Amino acid sequence: MTRGVRITMPVATLLCCVAAAMCCGCMQIEIRVTLHDRDGGATVTERLTVSRELLDLDRRSPADALISRHLTREAALERLKQMGKGIELVEHRATDKPDGSRESLAVYRIPVVEDLRIINPLMGGCPPDAHLRFEFQPNKKTKDWEREIVTVVPKLIKETRGPEAGVADTPLDIQAYRDLIPIFADMMKDLKVAVIFETPTSASGAVRGSGRETKAVELLSFSGRDLDAGSRLFLENEEIAISLLRGMPHADNIVEHTRTFAHNPKVPVLRYGRWFDAGFWIVPTEHMREKYFKK
Repeated sequence: MTRGVRITMPVATLLCCVAAAMCCGCMQIEIRVTLHDRDGGATVTERLTVSRELLDLDRRSPADALISRHLTREAALERLKQMGKGIELVEHRATDKPDGSRESLAVYRIPVVEDLRIINPLMGGCPPDAHLRFEFQPNKKTKDWEREIVTVVPKLIKETRGPEAGVADTPLDIQAYRDLIPIFADMMKDLKVAVIFETPTSASGAVRGSGRETKAVELLSFSGRDLDAGSRLFLENEEIAISLLRGMPHADNIVEHTRTFAHNPKVPVLRYGRWFDAGFWIVPTEHMREKYFKK
């Protein structure tokens, strides 16, 4: 160790986070939850794509550390165990793409959408682990509501809020994060992660495309190519990058740069704070009309 330099726990943790980012940056992940119109269930479509570069590195990894193992049917069945009561895997296939990447497509079906649990779509636990579920609140036609609608409220079951209490970063720690920003941004440039809620009717409120009969609501949409509020690369913004490297995706500076997601398609969709509490609105499905409005 160089004289006078102290490696603190946050910096040691950072090395693990960067290693995870190297893998995540070569992956594309999409989880789409599609409501059924005539019953209370949903279909979950999960796409995982691993790049050719990561597959090449994977060949030199131990069998129990292969990233490609996440693309197998067995892995899909393991993930199913965390996704809620009654869920079943109805389709799985892995496909080699022309660019050398490999994609896993898994389709699940759950009979009661309220029982669904969406696990953290970023492997490696960075950003912090969280499980997502949905609540549905019917709003009948009144003077406040022009028509019958249903408010969809995404709920975070578990949320990690960054470094442990009592653990403070030193100026040397912050400088270490700062020095790694160019490496971090380069490693993450090909990352794409999305969690999408889809209704057979239409959605409105704090959603992209509201007012154009939008059916798909992005709950999370993040890409290494996204921009910040000032139209710079999101991951090259020093304050944002340091917050992410510290494991603080709910930092005020990140919320400030992403709060315009509903009308700015260039920034990530990170629905924190009041965006989760307030939810968004959908026209009720046929099942919801029978359940909520015809009693």
